[in-house]
Amino acid sequence: RYANRFAHCDVLVVGAGPAGLAAARAAADAGARVILCDENPELGGSLRADPSAVVDGTPAADWVAAVTAELAARDDVTVLTRTTAFGWYQDNMVGLVERVTDHLADPPAHLPRERLWQVRAKRAVIAAGALERPLVFPENDRPGIMLADAARTYLTRHGVAAGSRAVVFTATDAAYAAALAAEAAGVNVVLVADLRRAASPAALAARASGLRVELATTIAATTGGRAVESVRLARIAANGSIAPGETVACDLVLHSAGFTPTVHLFSQSRGKLRWDEARGVFLPGEPHEDVVCAGACNGSETLDACL
Repeated sequence: RYANRFAHCDVLVVGAGPAGLAAARAAADAGARVILCDENPELGGSLRADPSAVVDGTPAADWVAAVTAELAARDDVTVLTRTTAFGWYQDNMVGLVERVTDHLADPPAHLPRERLWQVRAKRAVIAAGALERPLVFPENDRPGIMLADAARTYLTRHGVAAGSRAVVFTATDAAYAAALAAEAAGVNVVLVADLRRAASPAALAARASGLRVELATTIAATTGGRAVESVRLARIAANGSIAPGETVACDLVLHSAGFTPTVHLFSQSRGKLRWDEARGVFLPGEPHEDVVCAGACNGSETLDACL
């Protein structure tokens, strides 16, 4: 069984990470009727996988719990978890699909499996976050080769180490957080291969903590059958030539090329994108509807900037 519901609001917020929670609370404080939706079972977004984050002097988990309780207690706020915004139509008509009972072993008979929400919003805030970009290298599809932030989430949110002996391959500072989290959890991080020639502050901090960091280094090949067993490194010379490097045994490879703002919904609302040459990403530009983007999907790279 499926259900359909029409709803109106002053502000629709898509995404309940730090930017979305802050936006929903600010809109509610201003007297607006708010609908906040997120595709995950719980609110908090990236904060749920970052136990070291602090908001307004309090641990991020406590901040998320406080804002969640505050929004739930307000009659003018509707919070929808397990709900995906999938379509943006004329005049801020937004389609949402709420998964009502898919996660229940014994769902109540009176509840539908899913509910379609057709929401007409005076204004909308897209706070959809960002997606991690992969690095492309030969044989990068073996089991045990995964995005760095995914492995970090396994560790910090679910308490699961994806391997015991890891190689981290990166072109950005983002992967160093995953490397340090893995090392702290008891995973042997053999080395960090960084494509860049100059050591960034994150690379220097990782070295100071005892991690081996090799600059101007790439992965030339991997080995393994049912899972990755080793990587073959290569050195990148100043002229761009590649010299063979050592082979390193591992059962886990974490890689990251940074994060790309999630601009899909903004584009679907017929908003125009702009190219940021320095960062190599598309960012929201001129909107067509009454829509604003906030947080990582708008290019913010730090928690403070998102808030």
